[in-house]
Amino acid sequence: MQTQHSHAAVSGYRLSSQQRRIWRAAAEGFVPSARCLISVDGDVDADALSDSFDDLTRGNPALTAPYRSVPGLEPLQDPATSLEPAWRYVDLGDTPPEERFARVEAIYGAQPVLDLENGPLLHATMLKLAARRHAIVVHVAPLCADAFSLLRLPARLGRLYAARRAGETLPPPAIDYFQFAEWQRELLEDEDAERGRAFWRNRCAGQPAQIALPYSFGRAIGSTLGSAIGSGSGDERPPHEGGLPSGIRDGGGQRMLSS
Repeated sequence: MQTQHSHAAVSGYRLSSQQRRIWRAAAEGFVPSARCLISVDGDVDADALSDSFDDLTRGNPALTAPYRSVPGLEPLQDPATSLEPAWRYVDLGDTPPEERFARVEAIYGAQPVLDLENGPLLHATMLKLAARRHAIVVHVAPLCADAFSLLRLPARLGRLYAARRAGETLPPPAIDYFQFAEWQRELLEDEDAERGRAFWRNRCAGQPAQIALPYSFGRAIGSTLGSAIGSGSGDERPPHEGGLPSGIRDGGGQRMLSS
């Protein structure tokens, strides 16, 4: 969609209802980044993995499109502009175990600057933990990805990495988040929407205002770092599969690579 303000054209996509809630919360105070830690086992081509991360963001423009705020208008996300994600590589392979844990914990727990207008909207840090063990810490603006989005990230990144190593190119997702947000807004603004809301208000009268939903996340994904990075100095893995934090392990997409 396109809208006009003070002789200047401002174009972009309207935010989804979920994004609008986060935007309002951010205006009232600090909103932490969404984050995850991905465990990577096996021989890794760090350059190919970095390129695959670029492929991931290019194929999902909601991760790189800036937000435009104009007085008197609701914010828009502008896919015509792409903000570069921040990527860095940190070698902790020769670091003593306790110091390594502290370094990873500090990187995971950091709150990097996520500038919604100028970027970056996403920070990724690849950590070398041992010769054949790596981890990737991802911080992303919560308007760009939620917990369930992060659960899908390892599998998609793994497919992109495998395709790049094979000299192939994967097609982009069939639908992007901008299209979903517009479809959602059309549903909410349809003339039948108010009748639907009235029906459910009447149907749910007397019910609790808030209920606990299944699979809702009350904590950051990957909050258990000890199991993710191990405690030894070699390539040994913790006894549970993949050595991953429980949030990612339970999500089903935990092991991106294997030997």
